[in-house]
Amino acid sequence: MQAVSIYNSEQINVLSYALDGDVRKLTTLENLRHSMHEIPAANDEQSKAIVDLEQQWYTGFAQPLIEQRKVLDGGHGTIAQLQVRYLQLDAKSWEAKLNDVTDDMDGPGDTYIIQGLRNQVSHTVKVRITIASLICIASLLVLFLAFRDLKRLSRASVASQA
Repeated sequence: MQAVSIYNSEQINVLSYALDGDVRKLTTLENLRHSMHEIPAANDEQSKAIVDLEQQWYTGFAQPLIEQRKVLDGGHGTIAQLQVRYLQLDAKSWEAKLNDVTDDMDGPGDTYIIQGLRNQVSHTVKVRITIASLICIASLLVLFLAFRDLKRLSRASVASQA
């Protein structure tokens, strides 16, 4: 979904800016926010809910964190203060809110797709384990044959010297 992708990109840009202070991230963030609000109003309820959540996230999380980083860049703050502010803003709760919005809107078709993906991953893991097991067995067989032949050659060498 386009709205979720934009929202996730916004989060990444805010956190990147908080870490490195690169103001280009703020420009990218503003472009993403503009894209978020260009999503057609006639779009589904989930997109509208995500756009509303993005607005709440921006005012309740992103803006305060950006302001704290600007204070730090201005020489009036410390990394520790930025870290404390990040913890106070509780990033995990925003992630949980997004999960709530997307989970509430999932339909039975989505559950079927997710189950199909889980089955494919499970099958892939089983195939890889089987292949790895066969490679180990083949390696042990080669080692056994090599040691057997080496033992025969050493006996033949001792017998020919005697």
